Amino acid sequence: MLYENDDLAKLVADMTGECCIELFAAYGVALKPCDGQFVNTEDLVFSGAIGFIGADVRGSCLLVGDPAPIVMSSPSGNPRDWTGELTNQLVGRLKRKFLGFGLEVQLTIPVVLSGVHLQPAATRKRSPRLFGTDTGSVMVWVEVESEPGFALGEEVVDGAGTEGDILIF
Repeated sequence: MLYENDDLAKLVADMTGECCIELFAAYGVALKPCDGQFVNTEDLVFSGAIGFIGADVRGSCLLVGDPAPIVMSSPSGNPRDWTGELTNQLVGRLKRKFLGFGLEVQLTIPVVLSGVHLQPAATRKRSPRLFGTDTGSVMVWVEVESEPGFALGEEVVDGAGTEGDILIF
């Protein structure tokens, strides 16, 4: 049975936040960490969710964004499809970080939703990571569970490839 480990959850949340900043920067959108909470408004937001599972861990990641930062980062201008692709790339970046610790995970396909008042139903004391731009907000929420006593430990690989590399494993 897998359990939430506070130390691992915080580390993975930090890694996911770094991945989110790097991902949006790759598409010309500068995100800055913000204090506070994602604001529930009557405005439409886009959301993508994706799961990951490995031998000792499993988890899920939720990306929620106001339309402006999503559209600004999109090469195609289609926010719904692009939200799914951003979510896939976000967790792909997290997977690459995991590989640096010798941890392999498989990803599910992203699920995309759009609507108002979308937010995670928090199961523990952790809060989503919130990022801001001049035109809107982006929120990332990650949950991770592991076998008792599991820890990532020291980095075992000096980088697990770079963006755009094809890794076969």
